[in-house]
Amino acid sequence: MLIARHLGIPLATLIDPHIKLFLPAATACKFKTRSGVQIEELFEVRTFAEIVARIAVKSMKERPAGVPGTDAVGIRRHILEQGARCVSLAALLDYCWSIGIPVLHVDVAFQPKKPDGVAVMVDGRPVILLCKKASYSAWLLFILAHELGHIALHHIDGNCMLVDEKVSEEMLSTDADEKTASNYAIKLLTGNSAYRITSERWPRADKLAEAAISYGEQHHIDPGHIALNLANTTSQMPGKNFYPLANAALCHIEPHADATALVRAKMEENLPWDNIPEESGEFIRRMTGADRCLVAAV
Repeated sequence: MLIARHLGIPLATLIDPHIKLFLPAATACKFKTRSGVQIEELFEVRTFAEIVARIAVKSMKERPAGVPGTDAVGIRRHILEQGARCVSLAALLDYCWSIGIPVLHVDVAFQPKKPDGVAVMVDGRPVILLCKKASYSAWLLFILAHELGHIALHHIDGNCMLVDEKVSEEMLSTDADEKTASNYAIKLLTGNSAYRITSERWPRADKLAEAAISYGEQHHIDPGHIALNLANTTSQMPGKNFYPLANAALCHIEPHADATALVRAKMEENLPWDNIPEESGEFIRRMTGADRCLVAAV
């Protein structure tokens, strides 16, 4: 009965071994995928993401639901005025929760194909689900800002879900929603949607980290985003791949980082657990990987 309740599978289907199992999905969905990726590969994680989002929304009925404005610079200014040195992952998570947007990290361990992020509207309330497993916060920061852009720009309304198989700062995309969501994200993180960093030489990782930290402090930009912005811009040049160097720089910027743990910690802090039935609480912790963290801690 618990399986039927949480996955939406009819109980009779579970009892009868002759009936083929399937995961139903009630929410209309837009899939944003790269060429060659089959949307069928994302069906299972889409279903689990929807269930997690519905549990989160049901628990937050007593809290007002907010939708961010289209003025990304205004949101950036608000976050900085609250005392943040830049729009970091922690600061953006706090902002989302403060306006009633739950942000959860869905970690479906048995699903081979995972999207980077999902934006979903459940009964008029937006929820953001991050699926990429990343240690460094800069990776999840851009995905979160991108999904927030989809919500702010009304790419989803009513009861609808948007699944981003791969989120990138790449501006060559022909998909209008993806392009405008990335523009929104870059403007939110830097103050300028045209912000791009280029370099004609390949500095050492530690020097890149030092430069990113210094520049970030001066301009209130997350230093990890600076490193990835540079990697994205430079890697578009023929024969260039700046990402290994950028990842090495992130190691210097955040030597003890665990971005997914940060998202889970904010979930534990902000989700009204008293409003969630015990079985549903266990389910959402299992789907977000929080239960494995608790076992590891013990």
